[in-house]
Amino acid sequence: MNAFELAAHIAARLDEDGLPYAIGGAQHPHFFEMGKRRVQIALPSGMALWFVSAEDLCVMKLLYARTKDLADLERLFAAIPTLDVGYIRSWLTQMVPAGDRRLASLDDLVRRFGQPAP
Repeated sequence: MNAFELAAHIAARLDEDGLPYAIGGAQHPHFFEMGKRRVQIALPSGMALWFVSAEDLCVMKLLYARTKDLADLERLFAAIPTLDVGYIRSWLTQMVPAGDRRLASLDDLVRRFGQPAP
């Protein structure tokens, strides 16, 4: 079983909205990509912390697409006009079926916040 098949197997448990309880965590290919794209930010104290990239955070929030996630996404898209929408769309289309409402949510964010179309 490859990583995508394993993630699909794990994601087979759906909540009442049809969204997965788990996306596969450390076994999913996106998890490995997040590690490669993480960013280090130095605090005023000098201590440096690692964070997922803004685009990877968008992917994760779109996967769950809860009301609070969509509100967070609106703030991210408004605050960071240079988000790599192509990267976000690429991962999302690998993780959700064609026609999924989460793809429509991404299209809506792009339309409302002036992100460049793919």
